[in-house]
Amino acid sequence: MSLLSLSLLVTVAWLLWAVGGALALYADKLEHKRPRDAGFSVVPIIPVFPLLAVLVAFVVDKLVTPWGTRLVGAIHVLLILAFLVGIGHELRRIKSMRNP
Repeated sequence: MSLLSLSLLVTVAWLLWAVGGALALYADKLEHKRPRDAGFSVVPIIPVFPLLAVLVAFVVDKLVTPWGTRLVGAIHVLLILAFLVGIGHELRRIKSMRNP
């Protein structure tokens, strides 16, 4: 896997995290657990975590090629799966509140 492919994978993973967080906030607002004007910010997570992950992969690849990209890639595939489960859970929460 190239660093470009890894960067794309890592970015998709953390964007899914942002989607899940926004959906969780929306569901909480529908349940009146949070104020209507509550917000959700992806900063500094979005620029920092993907960059750190790719940097770690690059450094490890310099020491033991190709284990940096493999390890970081595998971790982010697992994160994507976990985030998709979380997004599905939040969508079910929202749907159950809209169709009581």
